[in-house]
Amino acid sequence: MTPKELLQKLESLGSIESKALRKIRIQVEDPERTVKTSAVLSYLVRKGQLTEEQARQIMQGETPSVSRRNTDELMVGVVEDDQPTKSAEVKRKPKPKRSNRTDRTREDVDAIVPVAAPIAEVEVDPLPGDEYVDEFNTYGSAEESGENKKPTFTGKIDKRDQWNSRWPYIGFGILGFLLMVGMFLWFTVSNMEPEAMYNNARDHYDNGSYQAAIKAYDEYIEAAPNHKFIKEAKARRVQSLLRDSYESKLWEETLIRAKEKLAEYAEDEDVDMDKIRDDLGVMLPRSLAELTTTMLKNTELAAMEGNLVKASGYKKDLVDNVFYVTSSSRKVPTNKKYIDKLENNIRTIEGYITKEKDYGSALSSIESLGEAGKTEEAFKTFQDLTRQYGDLAAREELRALMVKTSELESKLIQPAQVSISAVPDFAASAIEQTWVMGAIVGSPDEGLQGEVIPTLVDGSVLGFDAGTGEIAWRQFVGLGSSIQPQKMGEEHVLVSDVEHSDLLKLELATGQLVWRTPIGEKFFTPALTAEKLVITTASGKLLRLDPGSGELIGSAQLPQGANARCFISEQDPLIYQAGLKSNLYVIGTEDMECKEVFYLGHYSGSISVPPYMYNGHLIVLVNGGDYCDMFVLRPKENGMQLGPDPVQVIRRVANGPVTRHLRRYGRWLLAVSDDGQMVILEFNQGDEKTPISKFATESFESKEGQPSFIETDGSSLWVCGTGAAFYKVKRNLGKFDLKVLKHGTDSFVAPCLKLDDKLFHVRKRYGSGMVSASLVDANTLEQIWRNDFGGEVAGPVIDAGGKRFAVSNQGDLFEMPGDAQGNFIRQAAKASTVVESLQFSTTSDLGDGSWVSVGGAGSREFATIDATGSLKLTELAAPSDNPACEPITVDGQLIVANLNGQVAAIDPATGGMKGEAFLPPVAPGKDVKWIRPVQVSENQIAIATQVGEDSGATSSTLYLLNIEKGRSINSNGSLESTGNYVGSLASFGGAVFAADRVGDADAIVKTDSSAQEVARAALDGRVVSGPWAVSGGIMALLDSDQLVMLDDSLNQKWIRNVKNDRFACPPQEVSGQLVLVLQNGKVMFLDAASGDDVNVIDLGQPIVQAPTFADGKVFFSGMDGTVHVLNNGS
Repeated sequence: MTPKELLQKLESLGSIESKALRKIRIQVEDPERTVKTSAVLSYLVRKGQLTEEQARQIMQGETPSVSRRNTDELMVGVVEDDQPTKSAEVKRKPKPKRSNRTDRTREDVDAIVPVAAPIAEVEVDPLPGDEYVDEFNTYGSAEESGENKKPTFTGKIDKRDQWNSRWPYIGFGILGFLLMVGMFLWFTVSNMEPEAMYNNARDHYDNGSYQAAIKAYDEYIEAAPNHKFIKEAKARRVQSLLRDSYESKLWEETLIRAKEKLAEYAEDEDVDMDKIRDDLGVMLPRSLAELTTTMLKNTELAAMEGNLVKASGYKKDLVDNVFYVTSSSRKVPTNKKYIDKLENNIRTIEGYITKEKDYGSALSSIESLGEAGKTEEAFKTFQDLTRQYGDLAAREELRALMVKTSELESKLIQPAQVSISAVPDFAASAIEQTWVMGAIVGSPDEGLQGEVIPTLVDGSVLGFDAGTGEIAWRQFVGLGSSIQPQKMGEEHVLVSDVEHSDLLKLELATGQLVWRTPIGEKFFTPALTAEKLVITTASGKLLRLDPGSGELIGSAQLPQGANARCFISEQDPLIYQAGLKSNLYVIGTEDMECKEVFYLGHYSGSISVPPYMYNGHLIVLVNGGDYCDMFVLRPKENGMQLGPDPVQVIRRVANGPVTRHLRRYGRWLLAVSDDGQMVILEFNQGDEKTPISKFATESFESKEGQPSFIETDGSSLWVCGTGAAFYKVKRNLGKFDLKVLKHGTDSFVAPCLKLDDKLFHVRKRYGSGMVSASLVDANTLEQIWRNDFGGEVAGPVIDAGGKRFAVSNQGDLFEMPGDAQGNFIRQAAKASTVVESLQFSTTSDLGDGSWVSVGGAGSREFATIDATGSLKLTELAAPSDNPACEPITVDGQLIVANLNGQVAAIDPATGGMKGEAFLPPVAPGKDVKWIRPVQVSENQIAIATQVGEDSGATSSTLYLLNIEKGRSINSNGSLESTGNYVGSLASFGGAVFAADRVGDADAIVKTDSSAQEVARAALDGRVVSGPWAVSGGIMALLDSDQLVMLDDSLNQKWIRNVKNDRFACPPQEVSGQLVLVLQNGKVMFLDAASGDDVNVIDLGQPIVQAPTFADGKVFFSGMDGTVHVLNNGS
């Protein structure tokens, strides 16, 4: 028995107090509560409403022997309650006893003279009311005893005129008796005392007889208008009226009655509304909540607008009216739940209305824009609409309109307005020679020697000799490039130069240029087949070039941009190009005219890979935020007629977006997501509805932003992403069997390539600034050879008396060749064959014909280099072995500022401390963050602390330190900052200059030889580079893109705009001019007195460190492990 069935049974008994029934009803009807039948019966037993025997009978589905008087039906029954109910306590006038007229009636019957006629014995039904006339009549307990016996009457039936029988007299007698009983009851009720009338009305309400309660309250109000309960009775009457419709779940009728009746009593002092406010706090919020829930089902705009007005009116007039729903009522959890629900429903209706209005407006706009030929704006309108309301994209009316708009686009595709011609030379550059430094370990593979592998790494395309690991050639194409080179046959390679927006055809063996075609704008990976070459630009141009000459053959301009390259069909003379949004275009390769436009409906930028033709089906991958969907189209004739709809859509075919193009894997198709999932797809021959299905999936570790590269060969599969993995794929079973996992912490940066039984791959080693290209065994992934290259060069090129050296990021020493032949330099000395995580950032002169290369914060190792090219690796010794910044050299010593606060002199030969270190005040357990020191004089340096989260300091301090070689480092004075010292320190003419940051602006502070402030100049912004000292004064680059020059008294000499690029080194002085070297490769020559431009050279290469001038040449250190050579005259 369910709780609701139990509640109905209890109500039908009529013996349970209405107060208890109301409590049970609230619990049962609360959707958030689970009420057990046994718990309800236990509660009633505890309250004395039922006996244990009665509860047992109810649980067994039996009807307990309980009844009570029901004055509403004017019948008399037996009351067997264990406890008197409230209604039984009402005092009423005693009813007169009925007279027993049985004998009299029998006498009348006996007096009837029978008529001689055939008499038959028949069975008749009892007369109405017979079973209740006598309390002890056996008929009345027939149901309880389980018997269904009908009384029989044995007698003679008069076959003649029935009106001469006794039965009319009996009938009229009973009718008269009932009339007498009715008159008696009317007299009794009409002559009740007022209080009894009021209690009678309350009894009706408590028993759920709300109509009877309304009538009783009306009679009471009319009969006793001045009685003491009259104010409460008026309120109770409204309560009964509302409860009548509320219990019947007539929600709107409840609100209508409330709005009408409560308004009458709002300011009536003769109505005690306090008595019913708790009930109003329940009924009004729930009624409106349920009504608005029903309203949500009607999504017609006019109906929703009408419902919103209606619901808002009820909310304002009833629920928000604190006279009806008090603040305390609103806090009751159940009431609050319904208030929240109705408010949410109203907001939802408002949202529906807004959506439908926006939808109607968008439909009109899209149609008019399409007719006007402004399809790009029409698709933008569609995208904006469906991004805000995703469900609208599925509406047939909108989809049909977009299909129509797509068809209009075919007429808008015209030849692109371009002027493109191939040229035989590289783009002009001031660089005469570029050397690539690489440190090779391992053994060559003679079988692969001479085979060149073109690979894009950190903005440069490098040609690696597969047998030796040497770099045959290098072509810089831009740091932001992600377009890998593409082999054109066995002798040439296609290279995309995003730095200059050029397409290059190079000789594979030497890197020599065959032709260069300036595209003039951003383009994607070229679509290349044996005979065709098509370029797709971001602006939506399709350019078909001659692969042999690089000349333009034909072109087409789409009405919108693109986000991926096109697909060239090898079966049909067609190109399939996905637009930036919504459409897929079919273009003829011969005439470059539009043959078809298919409405796909994808969002802007959601397609990152070209379509792919697979067994006669065109596959299009559409990315979502963290997934990829697959759309399968089936061309009907000659590669066209793709519509009207896809034959199949596989939702979430991969977890994560797919940005690597699809590739064939035997008879299967392989897709790889950016989130590290491989999906093998299978073609279902003969299946018209689901031609493509997932065959197998496998996940591998992939860091966010880390690309993954796949290579396959038969049942072998290699994945290079975060680490390198070798799988054997059981293709018949659809299972991936991981065989080997290597370099799990390294990040792979280029495609891997299977060469015979070897595998070539490129990775960035964890903890190292270098890149390593390797040839490994394909099955074991064991190394055969490795070339470490790339990484920022550690310091300027060293000019060592006719010899020039460069130090790589991992400390390997390279000597520059004396001639200009070749591109690759092998190392002269390797810093370490054991420690592979070395990172050096700068190289300084020790002043004795030797140099030292050091790292940044936390770097313990350093390398010393002599004039012969000999290199020695040394470690800092404790306690001065945890640098907080790059060390500097002073008088043949390393000066190291440590996180523990010590500033110590280090012997470069041993790494140990020389003399006593300087130690400033340090908070216990805190680190000291130091700004790199600057040399002030022969034996004096300046250094400053900075405020940091781990330092515990609230201000920073600048110190002037005297260095007594081999003895100690002592303070010569200090200056506490107003705010926090930032940037670098500079020294000029024995004075020290620092940037003091207070709030959003900085100031340059000048100190004397005892660290006392002597001048201060406020700057119009924050320092992002500097300050630097030059012969003309102090310079600094501000965040306002301004370069400022101050004299040594901190008076401004000049200020000029400079694009806020990072400086590769402090400003240099050459022949009276200032030379600014930017990391983007621009070299600016300025007039030191005015700051005006003298000349600008663009190296077109990323640069670090200061240039070295030697033997009429200028040597620039590259950001990618290269050295660029310029003629000094240029």
